[in-house]
This record gives sequence, structure tokens and C-alpha cells, in this order.
Amino acid sequence: MDGGVALDMAGGTTVTPKAAWRHVWLEDHTYQQAVSPLLTIEHELVPTLRLKGDLAAERQIYHNIPSSQTLTERTGRLYRVEPSLTWIVSPEHRLEPSLTVERTVAATGFNSSLRAGATLSHTWLTHDGGFLLTALSLTQDEYDSEDPSISTTTRRDAQWRARFTYGLPLGVLFQNDQAAEGPTLLLGFEAFRQVSTVTNYTYDNYRLTLGLSKRWEF
Repeated sequence: MDGGVALDMAGGTTVTPKAAWRHVWLEDHTYQQAVSPLLTIEHELVPTLRLKGDLAAERQIYHNIPSSQTLTERTGRLYRVEPSLTWIVSPEHRLEPSLTVERTVAATGFNSSLRAGATLSHTWLTHDGGFLLTALSLTQDEYDSEDPSISTTTRRDAQWRARFTYGLPLGVLFQNDQAAEGPTLLLGFEAFRQVSTVTNYTYDNYRLTLGLSKRWEF
């Protein structure tokens, strides 16, 4: 749950301070609680180019659950900086490169890490009334120390991800004039690869999703 206020400043700048709260249950127990202040700053350089920066500082509290009695070792703080640039190439195409730097300071060194990543996103509004979202990302995580219960090697992960999502308003299929206001059919595919200095954390994952999305504004 989050909420905030968008403030329009002079010179085409918008500042949005927000606050977020999260409570996660797992196995009928409280797994994680988190609270964070957030700040988003957007500035229009030219009508087709917009600069954006997201800042976050999050306090995370983990609770042990029956299947894991060491989760409290993850309790700590997370800091994130994410600058991005949105380029409207044409009415149908939009590119958005972004960078992410994230620092996690947990109760133990092997749960504390520094993350650096880059993502390139592309939005294509297709002529059939739908849209295709493509995102390619590369991320590296470096942990502060080794986990003695797993390995004497300090963990370092490299991750590659490719995600594709095609969306089509259901109203388009039924030739409804209010198509944009109705539910949207979503079909997604994701390929993920992680290589780690600790072989237990090296794996591949592929995911295919199908869903419906509906947005309400008030």
C-alpha cells in the first residue's frame, strides 16, 4: 500500500513524495513488514524526452516462520537510486533506459549486498489496438561476506532477464467503442538466467503468463 502527492514545479518539473507500507504473510504467519519513504522527480527536457529519478529508503523487518527459523537475519535497511530516461521516438514507440543502484544492509553480512543494474525497455503501440512491452536487463549482486553454512566463497551473482508482454483490450476483439476502458488481456513470457560464484544459486527460469487487467481511477 502506498500513497503520495504530485507537486508540479516551475520549469516542467514534477516532484512526488510518497510513503509505502507492506505486510507479507507466508504459511499463515507474518513473513515481512516494511515501511519506506519514496521520492520521484520528473523533468521534461523537451516534449519527446523526459528525465526521471526514483529514490527509496526502506526499513525491512523479517519474522521467522515454521519452515525457516533464520529469517530475522535479513532484517535491516534498503536504499535504492534509480535514474531513467524516457524517449518518445514516435507516437507508436517509446524507449526507456534506466540504471539501478541498491544497497541492502541486513543483520548479517551474507544477507547484505550491493546491486547494480541496467534495463532497456521498449513500448510499442500496435496497429490492432494492442501493445507490446519488451524489457532487457542485466544485474549484478555482490554480498558483503560468505555464508558459512553454505560455502567459504563470498557470493556474487550475475543476472540476465528478458521479458515480453503483449496486451490487447478485450473490447477490441468485440469492436467495442469503449475498448480502452475495459479489461485488457495480457500474455507474457520471461526468460531468466543467474550465474553465481556459489553454484547453489546458479539456475535458469522460464515463465509464461496469461491474465486480465482492469484499471479504475477515482
